[in-house]
Amino acid sequence: MPWIELIVLGLSVSVDAFAVSVSGALTDREHPHVHAVIAGGMFGVFQFIMPLLGGIIGSVAVNYIAKYDNYVAFLLLLFVGGKMIYEAIFDKEEKELKSPFDFPTIIVLAIATSLDALAVGLSLKLAGNGILIPAIFMGGITGMISFCGVMFGAFLGKLMRAERILTVIGGAAIILIGLKILLSSILK
Repeated sequence: MPWIELIVLGLSVSVDAFAVSVSGALTDREHPHVHAVIAGGMFGVFQFIMPLLGGIIGSVAVNYIAKYDNYVAFLLLLFVGGKMIYEAIFDKEEKELKSPFDFPTIIVLAIATSLDALAVGLSLKLAGNGILIPAIFMGGITGMISFCGVMFGAFLGKLMRAERILTVIGGAAIILIGLKILLSSILK
């Protein structure tokens, strides 16, 4: 693949991870540099691993996975975003809201936002293309974009100090990303 195609591919699969990184940083603005490294690392690693996994799975399971990957991504993002909104609205205790950067949550988000990379790996394999170099570009670009997304979200969060409102906005953004993924598969 030409370099420009690899860059465009990397950017295209990183959009969801960027949006989740921004909304996560709006929710939890403490330690933005640490969270940026966590988000960049987790999203980047999963965007690297998933196309490789897609290539390994190959053509045997492509019809089965292609039918359901968008539904799985939607359900995972709906769960995480819905949980964020629920905690912000209905958790009346003055305890700290759960961070979207804690380990179990970031793993779910990384899987949900990288299912499209799994499909890309399947497609590349079926088209007879190599997968390793595109996977490196997808993972690297997503890692950098996610890092920047957290820093941008933390900056926006400092401008607006309403933590519970920002958590609802962040949760809604995550749900809307999942809905976009779901609708893109239905409207194909």
